[in-house]
Amino acid sequence: MRLLYLIVSLVIAQSAANAQSSIVSLTVSPTNPTSTDTIYVYAVLMFPYSDCPLDNKGHSVNGNTILASSLHCQGMLTAICNTTDTFKIDPLAAGAY
Repeated sequence: MRLLYLIVSLVIAQSAANAQSSIVSLTVSPTNPTSTDTIYVYAVLMFPYSDCPLDNKGHSVNGNTILASSLHCQGMLTAICNTTDTFKIDPLAAGAY
């Protein structure tokens, strides 16, 4: 069993200076992955402007550190936009990440 730590950094293109975007939740599945498991990380995001399409996303594994990022472009209408980004991490060697 290994403990998984995920560093998520979001780069958000904001169309207004006072915009408040947030990560609502992060979920890792399976909860206690083994070295044979494919891991999925779900990042639920909230943006204050309508339409928040995903422009690009990616992740990398460097040693025991997993970095993930996503870029969403926000619309101009004031309306809450919720979206979920999914990151698939192939099986990794046993250890703490």
